Amino acid sequence: MSNTAQNTARQGWNDLRDTVRPALINELATWNIDPDAVYINGIAPDGVVIYCQSLTNEAVHHILHQNEPDYSSTEHMGLFSVAYSFADEHRVDGPDFVKIGHVMRTLVRAYG
Repeated sequence: MSNTAQNTARQGWNDLRDTVRPALINELATWNIDPDAVYINGIAPDGVVIYCQSLTNEAVHHILHQNEPDYSSTEHMGLFSVAYSFADEHRVDGPDFVKIGHVMRTLVRAYG
């Protein structure tokens, strides 16, 4: 990919991110969380963190790929204030994954 194409793609990502972020803040206002500073972290059975996305980046990813997330199996996932952490002291007292899934699906339908 040329530098021009990379810059265009990056700008598109940033523009979508800037559009989606206020919608996320509004949807998650009850919990007063910053979607750029709260992460969906997932672990493998051996306890190693194998997945990490901020809520904002998670939304942008699903919108760009036009797929609605499925958080039906969340026993090895959680919301954390520290990227790549699964420590209890970094857990965020926020929405459950039913609500996160609803918000993400709403955003995919609205912006996808």
